[in-house]
Amino acid sequence: MGRNKRKHKSHSNSKNDQNNVKTEMFDPTDRDISVVAHPLHAHSNEFRKKNMLCDIKIRADGKEFPGHRIMLASFSKYFEKKFQERPGESVLDVPGISAEIMEKLIDFIYEEFLLINDENVYQLLEGAAFLVIAEAVKYCFRYLTKHNVLNACVPAYMMAIKYHHAKYCAAAQQYIIQNFDEATKEPKFYELDKEDIVVFLQSEDLVVSSEEVVYKAMVQWLKTDLPGRIRHLREILELVRFPQLSMKFLRDHVKNEEIIIQSTIGQFLHHEAIDHHIKNDTL
Repeated sequence: MGRNKRKHKSHSNSKNDQNNVKTEMFDPTDRDISVVAHPLHAHSNEFRKKNMLCDIKIRADGKEFPGHRIMLASFSKYFEKKFQERPGESVLDVPGISAEIMEKLIDFIYEEFLLINDENVYQLLEGAAFLVIAEAVKYCFRYLTKHNVLNACVPAYMMAIKYHHAKYCAAAQQYIIQNFDEATKEPKFYELDKEDIVVFLQSEDLVVSSEEVVYKAMVQWLKTDLPGRIRHLREILELVRFPQLSMKFLRDHVKNEEIIIQSTIGQFLHHEAIDHHIKNDTL
């Protein structure tokens, strides 16, 4: 039997909010942020800018940034670990972070200011998380929570889970549920755990353009790691509302899908959907 139809995505929503770039400067002296003040920052930053007493260069994407081990290690667990592992090195190469983002994060360590906008928030978040700069991670999540940033929601959702940021995790989860079509276009969607997929598909608030989108996404999710996910096949396929797939889609796509052909539950759901259409004369 078919379940209630999911909410269909409206195409009348404007994307203007996505195009309005918001910028925010987070200042730890803000009374709404609890941060310990560091009176030596001003002097340390002045020394850095004059390249005075610097004992390390951080190299990212080919660009070098002078700094002081004690300052960098005090704010970044990554730097603390690397400096202990390589005490004699004068240059530390950091992979995976652009020079622009590295510069902003090092500036943040020294100046305690972080300029965040829709265009750089995810890069800053990934960089701060990689370097384990807790305060910068907190500010990025604060920005994402305060502003409804509508791009790359799946990676941010995964990072919110990883860093136990419950408030943004809930906000990102709700956004994925209400913008399921867009979420399934993100490669990271297919790295989500089964438990996350189940939460999305069980939600009665799920908004999707058609059940075909759900079916295709679930087949792709299973195939992304079939040996590891085959045990979830029944649970995942039963979350797809097969009777809401069109007869043409059932015949042209579902009928020839290997996962459906080779699984008892897949064949059952396929035939049940066809019977539903025949009984309701929706050929």
